[in-house]
Amino acid sequence: MEWSLKWRRDGWKDAAGNAVSNRSMIEYILTLLETRKRAGQLVKIEYVRSHSGDIGNDGADALAMTGRNLPEEQERDWAKLNEDLQTREGLGDTLDNGR
Repeated sequence: MEWSLKWRRDGWKDAAGNAVSNRSMIEYILTLLETRKRAGQLVKIEYVRSHSGDIGNDGADALAMTGRNLPEEQERDWAKLNEDLQTREGLGDTLDNGR
């Protein structure tokens, strides 16, 4: 997750200098990961090549293909969800400060 530290350090800009897409959702996910870590539940994120016969990846692909046919839903307020989660977990703004 080194990339998230770089994004924070660089003001949430990608390597090309563009704003990172889906920033608020990514920050929410990072808060969820930090919450798991603090609870002693380490999460390992691993790249898996698509359409490689990996049962979990193929299953996720099948779910995504099914989901694309569902009606579009309103975007969640990721920033508010993140704020609520940080408050509930006692994380304060530690993640926003580049920790």
